Amino acid sequence: MFNLELPATEINQRILSAEARIRLGDMRGGRMNSDDDWTRLARRMSELAEAPLWLNSTPAASVEAVAAEATELCAQHPMGLIAVDSPASLTASVEAGASRERELSTAVRRVKTLARELDVPVVVTAELGRSVDNRADRRPALSDLRESDTIHQVADNIILIHRPDAVERDDPRMGEADLILAKHRQGPPTTVTVAHQLHYSRFVDMAKE
Repeated sequence: MFNLELPATEINQRILSAEARIRLGDMRGGRMNSDDDWTRLARRMSELAEAPLWLNSTPAASVEAVAAEATELCAQHPMGLIAVDSPASLTASVEAGASRERELSTAVRRVKTLARELDVPVVVTAELGRSVDNRADRRPALSDLRESDTIHQVADNIILIHRPDAVERDDPRMGEADLILAKHRQGPPTTVTVAHQLHYSRFVDMAKE
């Protein structure tokens, strides 16, 4: 996992919160008073230490540096997934005077090439633009993606996240999130509804009725 905005310690805290089911705020604030919480945390910390998970939180890394490290790791260990958090933080080699948009486009396309070279799926996160906040219907669309042209063109699949209670706290669908498969290269678009547990930094399947 390449996270260019958060330190590795914070990423690990979020993973432990999700896996141990301990509120992230309690973990950060030292408010874990239950022996059961400490037992679950200790168990998950041990499992995380042994997990085949590699984190790089170098800020403002170049896309070529990311590609080089991923290639080296893939040669040493089988890799099932590569995650890159926020392409906007990547730098790329472009001609002098090129726009930032051109640089981002180059970085995104290089990440797509990397997936093909290594034959490993690459998940890239991206932020939505502010245009979604100016609509009555806050449900995100492909056009709301920053750098949407390049991402839309090169991505095989694009999943947008919509939380109704992020717009209206008292929404009847409080606690739900829609995973909108807005682009699906090998099938039709669809939407899957899950439960969000943000206090645990995770999404989970909806409880079966």
